Amino acid sequence: MVFLLLKFSRAQRDEIWDLHLQSFTCMLPYLLRYDHYNYGQWGPVYVADMKTLPDVVQDEFHKGNFVVKRSERKFNQVDPDQAQEWLNGTGKRAGGIVGITNSRSALNRWVLSFNLRSHIAADTHAMFHVHPKDIHSHNEAKPGRQHRDNADECSNRCIAKHYHKRPCNREDTGILT
Repeated sequence: MVFLLLKFSRAQRDEIWDLHLQSFTCMLPYLLRYDHYNYGQWGPVYVADMKTLPDVVQDEFHKGNFVVKRSERKFNQVDPDQAQEWLNGTGKRAGGIVGITNSRSALNRWVLSFNLRSHIAADTHAMFHVHPKDIHSHNEAKPGRQHRDNADECSNRCIAKHYHKRPCNREDTGILT
C-alpha cells in the first residue's frame, strides 16, 4: 500500500496522468478495506469517466494539466482539491476570513477583493525585485545544513576507519563545499 501511495504522489508531483489513473485504480480495494466507502463507491466511476474523456481533454491531461502548480520549483504540483484547501487556509490566516463570516457584506467584500489583493501583493514583490523563490529556500540547501552533512560524513568515515573498513574517498561521496 505504501508503494501505491508513493506512486500516486509521484504521479501528482511529476504530472504523469497515466500513472495517476493506474495508481488510483490499484488503491480502490484498499479504500474499501479501510472503510473509505465514498472513495470505494465513486472511485470506479471516476476512473471510468476519466477513461472516456474527450480526446482534447485527454491530451491536456497527458501534458500535465490535471494538477495545480504554485511556483516554478520542481515536484510541487498538487491536485486541485489540495490547491483549494490552500486557498481556504490562506483565507483563515491573520487578516483573513475568520471572524467576518457572520457578516455577509464583509464576507462578500473579502471574497470579491481576494483576487485584486493577490495581484497587488505580486506587483509589490515585483516592484521591490523580491520573488517568493528568493525568500524561501529549502532547509537542506542552506550552507549550515551542508556543513552538518559534511561533518556527519567525516564522522562516519572515522568510524569506518576504526573498524578497518575502507572509507569512501572524498571525490566518491560528492561532498558539497
